[in-house]
Amino acid sequence: MKADLKNLLDKYFKNIKVDKSLYKKISKFKNNWATKSPIYIEFLGGVHIGVQPIRFSTIDEDNLLNRTLRIDHKELKKELFEIPEIKEIAVDSKGNIKKNTVVANPTYNVLMYLMMRFSKELNSRDAENAIRDCFSIMSYKILGSIVYRYFQYDLDINVANAVFEKMSKKFLIKQFGSWQAVIDYKSDDVYNGIHKDKVLSFNTDGVIYAIADIQNKYRSLVKNIYELIEEVNEENSKISTTSTLKEDEDGGLSVADITDTPDKYTNYINSIVYSKSDFVKDDLMELVTDIMSNVSIEDLKANLELISSMSLKDPNIKKELLPMILETSLAYLKDNNIVSIKDSLEDSIDLLRRYWSSSRTKSKNVSVVKNKMIKITIEATGKKTSWVIAAINIATITYIFIRSVSIKSYQQWQLSLLYETL
Repeated sequence: MKADLKNLLDKYFKNIKVDKSLYKKISKFKNNWATKSPIYIEFLGGVHIGVQPIRFSTIDEDNLLNRTLRIDHKELKKELFEIPEIKEIAVDSKGNIKKNTVVANPTYNVLMYLMMRFSKELNSRDAENAIRDCFSIMSYKILGSIVYRYFQYDLDINVANAVFEKMSKKFLIKQFGSWQAVIDYKSDDVYNGIHKDKVLSFNTDGVIYAIADIQNKYRSLVKNIYELIEEVNEENSKISTTSTLKEDEDGGLSVADITDTPDKYTNYINSIVYSKSDFVKDDLMELVTDIMSNVSIEDLKANLELISSMSLKDPNIKKELLPMILETSLAYLKDNNIVSIKDSLEDSIDLLRRYWSSSRTKSKNVSVVKNKMIKITIEATGKKTSWVIAAINIATITYIFIRSVSIKSYQQWQLSLLYETL
């Protein structure tokens, strides 16, 4: 008897009750993936692609198929290749399995099957919600794969902002304002659109076409955005309305300007802290450790990388630690008549070093930051001597402040300002 996709999946679902309870499990999986770290929340609630390194991992696949549904996805994958229509697409003339053949992926086929079963087993309202959740999970996996292939490195937030400014309303992300909204819109294709009949009939050819079409449309969507990214990079376009770095007429970083709009700089540092490649910069570490010569680059880097990792799990890094460092430092520099950070770089660093190391400082923010930093430094470096820990803390705080207010400027003025004063 010819192998058939529906018959195959019927066999795997023989002992699985497709009901509201299963729908809730699927919905829980979808919500857990969408909120498993700030990166995923930011991506789905935002308008950028490539800034956040989202992935639908093999662990995610295992959690969905093996743990949630109790399906042996490795065995299912083998049997999918026995279906003639899939084998024809996924296997070459020499019998080798082609890479990245979505139509043979167990996750996609199971989710399509669940859409069909939910549409028949649940009331119309629950069926719609269940189908949209299944489609969301399918979209997460597709988009995760596309981001992985298109973006070897995380996209700079300023480039992403410039790209979004360039987009016309023909881009779905421009129309709907978030990736989750785009996904919800596209789910109409399977609930009440071009793929509805294919899902309901669950004919093998129809399902194969639907899976491939869904992936191709997402790929086309990202490809069009990527072309804009290449344009922006080529033109070195930086749109003033989206720039998070505001300089005065002489090119200096104005303390008054920064103090007037602190949220702009807090948002900037929060947007890059999770990405070590964006947050931790060798030349800026050299700048700080050249002035604070009792701190090694290795210890400073260890601290910064731990903070970067912690930002994915501890919301207080973004809500408290980083904003406190920025706002408290700015207030102190302003009180000490520092007008331009660029023009008074060494003075700024020296003032911050003395302020944050002083035992006389009564600011509650300073105490909170220093106590948090002691724990981070001990964990990151293994240091136990109090003065060593304190020195690393001050270097880390200073680095975070300079990184917050300088997107790229320190690369331009590092040598001229530093070595003139040494």
